[in-house]
Amino acid sequence: MKRIMLIGMTLIILASACMASAKSLHPEKWYQEKWCDAKGGKTEVVFEDRTRCDCLTNSHAIEFDFGKKWAESIGQALHYSIETGKRAGVVLILEKSGDYKYWSRLNTIIDHFGLPIDAWITTPPGCEFDFGKKWAESIGQALHYSIQTGKRAGVVLILEKPGDKKYWDRLNTIIKHFGLPIDTWKTAPAGGVD
Repeated sequence: MKRIMLIGMTLIILASACMASAKSLHPEKWYQEKWCDAKGGKTEVVFEDRTRCDCLTNSHAIEFDFGKKWAESIGQALHYSIETGKRAGVVLILEKSGDYKYWSRLNTIIDHFGLPIDAWITTPPGCEFDFGKKWAESIGQALHYSIQTGKRAGVVLILEKPGDKKYWDRLNTIIKHFGLPIDTWKTAPAGGVD
């Protein structure tokens, strides 16, 4: 009986620890306000159908979501675009390096279907994922996915700091030198280096 109680208590403690680690560093609204204010946009714009656009700028109707909600952000951004006549936008919130997979998924869908959506990432202050340093790994991964899917390979390199441009240059030098069938794009977190 003591053993069963001990196992039960251990499971409760582990579950509590997992729930605590799953909590975001900042609420979505925090990222939304900082990014939207920096772009001169309006937050929480309500439409006639009672849907609410996270950020409305002169050119874009933008949905903010945490990485794991990448798929949901596509539909919402497209809806906001229809409501406003502005270009759809998604700002994906990445709080840890493991969230990068969501950025890749979002951009894969946008590119594959030619969706009229612009996408940006935003991160917590002081966040350093070193995405740019993954330039060499990205070549192998892109070629692997190309073989698996039968589609042309592509790499989106995230440049966070001014010094990250060297990774962009290295990536493109290797691709050009060896004639690799890889398309490249670069992006930066909101407020980062482009």
